[in-house]
Amino acid sequence: YEESLNTISQIKEGDTFIDSMDPNYISEKTDYISFQKSINLRYKALEMSSGVHYLYISSASLYSPSTDNINEFSKASCFYQSPYLMMKYNNECLVSSLCKSGLTLARVVNMWSQTPAESFLGDLVKAKRLGERISTRAGDINVISYSYLGDICLLFVFIIKNKLSGVINVSTGCYDSIENLKAYNNKIEPKPITNNQGRRITSSIYNWQNIITKRKELF
Repeated sequence: YEESLNTISQIKEGDTFIDSMDPNYISEKTDYISFQKSINLRYKALEMSSGVHYLYISSASLYSPSTDNINEFSKASCFYQSPYLMMKYNNECLVSSLCKSGLTLARVVNMWSQTPAESFLGDLVKAKRLGERISTRAGDINVISYSYLGDICLLFVFIIKNKLSGVINVSTGCYDSIENLKAYNNKIEPKPITNNQGRRITSSIYNWQNIITKRKELF
């Protein structure tokens, strides 16, 4: 904590500060001592934010589900659905009110990588690698957006280099229903998703195809 506090204290004009200090979940297992320390560090970073590009990593899950594409002008009102999203919403409000210069609220889609995390996409990557089937559940018709971690990093580089500010969706335009993602893994025919509610996250600020030569596909 002291080392992080010292590093933040050295932030100077022209720097970029990436705020990714939120825990990955909020539950009875959350380490609230570490959580409080991260809050203190955020306040310190905001205190030092004059002339700094402050980039807060938020979540695209804040957007209300729709059958249409969702861009930065879409309504974000789903913070009440979970303690985690409420935390993200409250922190967006906090950094917006206290940041002293350029602020980016980066609403990131679900991410996957070759190293499976504890999440649906992590379970999917693991099942694909092991050749295991995944059973369907209620709610699987919902559409989710997802991108490969490496592609997300390339988008962040673009955002930082160009000092894009305001709400920025971080997405490579990949989306499908959970049901279909399981179908691809189980090697069965996917279903149309035109009328399925969910989050088809896009950006009106940049075109990911001008940044990434070829996005990495999950299937």
